[in-house]
Amino acid sequence: IWIIDESVRGDLLSINNSPIPTTPFLESIKGNYYNYGIMSSSSQFSYGSNMVFQSGLRLDQLPDSNLNFGTNPNIFQYSKQAGYTTYFIDGQNKEEIPTNGMTRYDFEHIDHYIRIHENYPDIKWPEVDSTIVKYLKNVLNSKENTFTYINKAGCHFAYNNFYPKTREVFKPSYRGGEACTDPATLKNTYCNCINWSVDDFFRKLYPLTLDKNAIILYTSDHGVSLLEQGRPVQDTGPINPLPVRATVPFLVFAGKQHPELFQFAEINKNRLSHFSIFPGTLFLLGYNKNQVTQQYGEGFFTKREKIKRIFFSGTIYDPQSFYLNDFE
Repeated sequence: IWIIDESVRGDLLSINNSPIPTTPFLESIKGNYYNYGIMSSSSQFSYGSNMVFQSGLRLDQLPDSNLNFGTNPNIFQYSKQAGYTTYFIDGQNKEEIPTNGMTRYDFEHIDHYIRIHENYPDIKWPEVDSTIVKYLKNVLNSKENTFTYINKAGCHFAYNNFYPKTREVFKPSYRGGEACTDPATLKNTYCNCINWSVDDFFRKLYPLTLDKNAIILYTSDHGVSLLEQGRPVQDTGPINPLPVRATVPFLVFAGKQHPELFQFAEINKNRLSHFSIFPGTLFLLGYNKNQVTQQYGEGFFTKREKIKRIFFSGTIYDPQSFYLNDFE
């Protein structure tokens, strides 16, 4: 199961040493999953990161002027080839038009497409992720081998729209309509969203996994900027983006049943990027490690040396508006 959150910044999870206690539940079960610390996202935008997730685009294939995204086998094809039933649970898209670069051809390899806003047209944003958990319960109870790709609702701006008013844990926070000018108030608002959409999500999901042979990979599409260095809210300009825009978490829940697969979790902590998830997943699906590494680079299942991490901004296809940025 891939759980791709929306706009969740890894350094503001208290399991990653944030002083604001945003993830008390995850802290209480910290011995029951592998925490790879801070991962760098491939892109500072949702579409770029999801395109890398789905197609296994390597950093040296970017910008994707050769349209490798459209010709590479995608993660759903690899899963089907390995004998898995495929699910795509979409908690973001309100339209029938595919998002994040997907086309109708991608859906030919998805056995079950569940679009939350189609099934629940009147659903409020704070309810979307808990509804995803209900669908995941059915997936976890399936007798088939399954691969599931999830786009959560997460913590999109404006952050107060993505958690219930009753869950204003950190105060003062913005409640809607105000100009976001105070960094401390903005951070409190965002951390309320983290507490609800990340910690409470796992509070609901984790008990459903205890007796299942499931491997869950959790990360986010990108991070966020919160008025750092005097730059505007959600500073999304492609030139010199702040590294916090690419700061995401990476957790693996595997029931401690597969220690040989995650023997390098502690060594690889704070060393990985999104580009390691596709090859890592192919290995978990049963593909040959050496062949996977040759084609897609190193995954999170191999010992990684400390390397300089890079993320991109701008337009993924156009070399004239594509930019590489240092994460470290």
